[in-house]
Amino acid sequence: MRKRRAIIVGLGCLALVFSTTACGKEAENSGQTVENQEETGDEKKDGFGAFESETLDGEKVTEEIFQQADLTMVNIWATFCGPCIQEMPDLAQLSEEYQDKGVQIIGLIGDVGEAGNETAAVIIEETGADYTHIVASPGLQLGILNRISAYPTTVFVNKEGEFVDKAYAGARDKAAWAEIIDQLL
Repeated sequence: MRKRRAIIVGLGCLALVFSTTACGKEAENSGQTVENQEETGDEKKDGFGAFESETLDGEKVTEEIFQQADLTMVNIWATFCGPCIQEMPDLAQLSEEYQDKGVQIIGLIGDVGEAGNETAAVIIEETGADYTHIVASPGLQLGILNRISAYPTTVFVNKEGEFVDKAYAGARDKAAWAEIIDQLL
């Protein structure tokens, strides 16, 4: 009986820990969450490739956006993801602080269509996340979004849109992201 109780308490604690840092891709339907994790493997060897999409304002965006900075942090987020929204003010501050150091931050909204979404626009305004946000086009959905397991997931790319580090699943605070960015510069 004690073993069963210990297992139940342990599982409850794990569920609490996992629910505080990232949302599963199907979280809006299943409530699934995961903890911060680092994905390793082939994602370091490739990148975004050619794509065409739009910002929420309807501006056309292609892979050429990566040529605007030496290092681009792409934060893939969703409107239903609490940890995604919580880290956006920190990302906005980092965007401002690192823009003169050859770094740009781009948000890739994973759960809205090309036409955009009013909910995403409200979230961006309320969090002060005034860096560029791209709506995931069908091409991006088939490419990068099919390879992530949770929101937020963050990747870093060079001017050619090639991954320069592993993918990071889960939210982090400003200091943690700054440390990672500084290591990549």
